[in-house]
Amino acid sequence: MSSAPSDVSAANAALIKEAVAAVGACACGIACAGESGEADLAALDSWLRQGRHAGMEYMLRNSEIRSNPCLLHEGTRTVIAAAFNYRPAARSEYFADYSLGADYHYVLKQRLGRAADAICARLGGSYRVVVDSAPMRERYWAVNAGIGFRADNGMVCVPGYGMAVVLGFILWTGEAEADKASQGECLHCGRCRRACPGGALRPDGSVDARRCLSYLTIEHRGDFPDDMPPMPKVYGCDCCRYACPLDCGPATDLPEFQPDESRTALNPEAMTEMTAGQFRRLFGSSAVSRLRVQGLRRNALKYITLR
Repeated sequence: MSSAPSDVSAANAALIKEAVAAVGACACGIACAGESGEADLAALDSWLRQGRHAGMEYMLRNSEIRSNPCLLHEGTRTVIAAAFNYRPAARSEYFADYSLGADYHYVLKQRLGRAADAICARLGGSYRVVVDSAPMRERYWAVNAGIGFRADNGMVCVPGYGMAVVLGFILWTGEAEADKASQGECLHCGRCRRACPGGALRPDGSVDARRCLSYLTIEHRGDFPDDMPPMPKVYGCDCCRYACPLDCGPATDLPEFQPDESRTALNPEAMTEMTAGQFRRLFGSSAVSRLRVQGLRRNALKYITLR
């Protein structure tokens, strides 16, 4: 006797979550693929028109694809969202928490690739893994898949793990029972806004990248603005996350995200004199590599000047 479609869909969902948990995800959720909600797209359009994307010109491109993940992988019917805990046991004085271990882009692509292979081996279909590598409304889909809610600092908060998570997605051509969108709610206590050095967090829950230290110290190229805010770190910020009472959870147990002591032992003075070869040896496998040695030296000099 064959199972009813709903039974098959639920069984598929259970297998998917088992496969994603097996590769180290701390949360997994499923959503039916399709166009993003009108409210989300309207908010994005308003954010772009106000110039809050700063120098991230790529945000202006591929608007149609960005609104619908089905356009990223032909035949996609299901969005599988996963969160991975990167919270370090001890923080670095100079580097954002997420950058202390290996580059999460590669870590998640490898881990989710294994999960997707296992899913397709059992259930068929094809897939594409997305980790900051394609025009996709990642936080929207994380909320829609039920793994967390959007906090006032713009981050996704995963219950039990807070905001010290990185997100990855599997776009799959098969079908599975979808989860309900997250009903979680930010405390709206205002601590993140008060803690933001540059005043980047807006009352509507958006982030003005032109004032965000994470953007300025990582994505921004060239000289810093004349009114550069105080820098809590040489690379990144984390101030809004640290201030949030909901950002609590266990330290990561993923070996790739364990802090590299050769990096955390550096001080800003040493960073200003680093050669390209030294930079590649120390940061070639970390997210800091995106900055390049010129960027790290620029950041370190400004950090020393402002402190």
